[in-house]
Amino acid sequence: MSGESLEGRNGHLHTHTPLDLVLLEDDWIGPDPRYLLSIVLALLASGVTMAARYQRYVQSPKSGKRPVNLLRAWGVPLSHIKRAMREIERKAFHLCGLLVPLCHLLLLRNGWSNLACVKLCWAITLVGCTADVARLNVPLVRRHWPLQSIMREHETKELTGGCYFSLGCTLSISLSPPSIAMASILFLVLGDMSAALIGVSFGGEVAHVKLGRKGKKSLEGSVAMFLVCFCLGCVFFAAVPLREYAVFLAALTATLTELYEPFRLNDNLTIPIFAALALQSASSESDAPPAPPSLPLRFDRPRAGPPSCLSTTTPCLLSTAVSHLESALASNALSVRPPPSPSFLALSIASPRPLLGRDSPPRRRAQSPGRRR
Repeated sequence: MSGESLEGRNGHLHTHTPLDLVLLEDDWIGPDPRYLLSIVLALLASGVTMAARYQRYVQSPKSGKRPVNLLRAWGVPLSHIKRAMREIERKAFHLCGLLVPLCHLLLLRNGWSNLACVKLCWAITLVGCTADVARLNVPLVRRHWPLQSIMREHETKELTGGCYFSLGCTLSISLSPPSIAMASILFLVLGDMSAALIGVSFGGEVAHVKLGRKGKKSLEGSVAMFLVCFCLGCVFFAAVPLREYAVFLAALTATLTELYEPFRLNDNLTIPIFAALALQSASSESDAPPAPPSLPLRFDRPRAGPPSCLSTTTPCLLSTAVSHLESALASNALSVRPPPSPSFLALSIASPRPLLGRDSPPRRRAQSPGRRR
């Protein structure tokens, strides 16, 4: 997918690739924003519904040992049930990360520029990191810090995963086009969640292989994360030709990043950044044609300026074909059959009898005088 550069109203060059959602001249070029919005809403609604039903099931006064029986019915070994229940409660809160791409889409659809969304993300990240630093240094904030029950043990003395999550999403939105940033955030939220749940519940039961930098990762969790990211990316970029190459590379990058935690950084920070970079590099190297344009972001403002090749596909194809034909004729690459001469046309008109061949009528045999009746 070789990118095309266009110069916008502000003089900056914008690079268009098929996986991009480029905001150019107030138009949305790339996957249909309504389609992406429906995907994010469906994922958020289904995740919140399942988490609410499970929480209601666990907190029921008549439940007793029913959560244990429920996990046993799902095939979770008895030795993994306690950790699995704690991880389910923690990852249910991580589903709130789906609000990031949802709010990003809604703000863009309502007239916000991508730069304004980036500034808002940096403001939220700054406030969150400041509060997290205050938790570590101010006892009053530490005692009243919410959601202490789902914090990991090492997070009591370090920055929480939410701080790294906010920073990773902000950097991804700042460095990548909107569609790629949204896909990388979905890889983080749903891919990391599937790796944790499957790894804690079934890790070591199928393949006794310890992976990761500290040997605490499982093959089952890594395979689950790769499959979730790959399927999610294929659905997210369903309208993009040859999307499988870029999505495969991005899903593999996200899985390896979660597995080995490069530079000893929290995976909530590195997964969206590396996945977004993989999507951009793979989409720029593929040879697929650019994605068709979709609806504009602002319906009340008509598009200004002459249409470009990115605004419609047919004129671009026609102009390319005409240019190739002219160059071929100029270099005598095509042998054009000359028109028939006037003498040949006159001969054809004077003698219209067709030539003998397969389509000509058969000759009538002459009968002998003796056989005539």
